[in-house]
Amino acid sequence: SALVFETTTKLNLASGYIPLKVSGVWTRRDVHTAIELLSPAVNSNTLYYIYAADSAGSTILEHSTTGHVAAVGRNGIRVMSGDETRTLVGVAFAGTAGAFISTLRRQLVASWFNRTILVASGEFSTNRDTTSGTFVELNSEIRNEFFTWPGQAVLINSAGSIAPASPGSGTTAVGFDSTTVSEGPAVHVDRVIAGDIYHSAGLSYAKLAGVTEGTHFATILGLSIGGTTTTWLSNGGPGEVQTVLSTSVH
Repeated sequence: SALVFETTTKLNLASGYIPLKVSGVWTRRDVHTAIELLSPAVNSNTLYYIYAADSAGSTILEHSTTGHVAAVGRNGIRVMSGDETRTLVGVAFAGTAGAFISTLRRQLVASWFNRTILVASGEFSTNRDTTSGTFVELNSEIRNEFFTWPGQAVLINSAGSIAPASPGSGTTAVGFDSTTVSEGPAVHVDRVIAGDIYHSAGLSYAKLAGVTEGTHFATILGLSIGGTTTTWLSNGGPGEVQTVLSTSVH
């Protein structure tokens, strides 16, 4: 069974089966009808682990801040730390008023079993610029937020048109959990004549190692050389590419 985001107030454990330890014995518990878990009715801004458990013969879901450990002698099964009767099925971040968060920019619900690729995406709603000579986050509106399990790979892609001052130069890169430190490749753009207004630049970066369990973010960083202004465009006019960022978790 997979943990599925249904609404901001409800998660579902889809039909299938899950391993449960009941009365000291591991069993295969079939899930014929989706099992619901309502969001916590608090302003929590908290990451919750979601566990399945037995309650008088029925399967229920619970949310808890208690982490998970490997079940003894059971490969691939994780259980609540200190309680093997609760099997890990996923994770969800509860934000304002306890609402579960799974949006285009913020993919913060993930299943432990039957995982699917999570994709987050954002774009600039207006032009963003900087005169900074070191990398800075151009604007947080483009951030991609996501959850990863240990060992997952993260693929980050960005594209857009960049307009340095004339004459001037700018550099674009991505930040992973940082608003000032770039990670992966960077693209440098020069503008040497007044009529040469903008250049389209794209980059891809695969983070394959060092990805820890938890919530993360990717963002676009930029710098401008020589104290001039470099602008990242938001419009999709003729010959222009709107600045976008997308992240996929595999």
